[in-house]
Amino acid sequence: ARRGPVDIDVLREEAKAMDAVPGIPCGIPGLEHILYRPGFYVSYMAYLGNYKTGSIRFEIREHAKAGRSVLCVSAEITEHEMARLLPDVHGVKIVHDTPRTPEGVVKEIESWHATLAEDHGQPVVGIDYAQLFRDRKQTGFRAIGETAEALQQVFRRLGVIGFVAVQLNRESQKDGPQIHHARESDELAQNSDIAFMLETTGPGKLRVKVGKARWSPPTKEAVDVGFRWETGELYALGEDQVYGDLARGVVAHLRGCGGRAPVKDLYASLGFGGRGRH
Repeated sequence: ARRGPVDIDVLREEAKAMDAVPGIPCGIPGLEHILYRPGFYVSYMAYLGNYKTGSIRFEIREHAKAGRSVLCVSAEITEHEMARLLPDVHGVKIVHDTPRTPEGVVKEIESWHATLAEDHGQPVVGIDYAQLFRDRKQTGFRAIGETAEALQQVFRRLGVIGFVAVQLNRESQKDGPQIHHARESDELAQNSDIAFMLETTGPGKLRVKVGKARWSPPTKEAVDVGFRWETGELYALGEDQVYGDLARGVVAHLRGCGGRAPVKDLYASLGFGGRGRH
């Protein structure tokens, strides 16, 4: 990092050079305009049971199939479990026994990166999940902050694209997942270049909201996608799959009310409970 003032013209030229680096389009259907760039820290944030580990599998699968060098560091599931959950993926290094500290995961990334050939292409790292790699001697807030900073620094320094699963707190279940729901520390969100919030909406269905997307067109929209747990794939849903359950719920409620019902009662009967996010 530089010390002291830097002329704005120098900074502008460096920014142009950074913009010239081709980004990798996000593979989530409907979010292809979001670009991953070397050194980016990409967070997938979800509460328990909302495809947190699945999101890391999805990115590993996508980038490995594109021929990129991929490392997966998981404290959540074993190497054999992860390998079984990636049945059609080859050439990925999977590590489970890394020391669960910021230093341990950084050393693992550095050691792997040092083994790559010069023509390895864009390196990619998946971390599952961030809160498990913390210094147990520190308090929750500070420990998670150190993990987030350590990951951001190693991603930047080595130019890897890092995908990090983040567990959200219980508040995310009341009003829908938001970027400030990162469990124990919002530094996990602050250090992210891109942050996706995940919420399952039904069997095989996932809602993805963009909380943050650096160097990409801003968007407030959420996209609904399907996922196949057995392979880790995300795919676009047809209109019937997106709106079918909602339409069937409306019809069922109206039938029970003689064909007419106040909007607030209809809204509550569909399970939205006044949260105002659907």
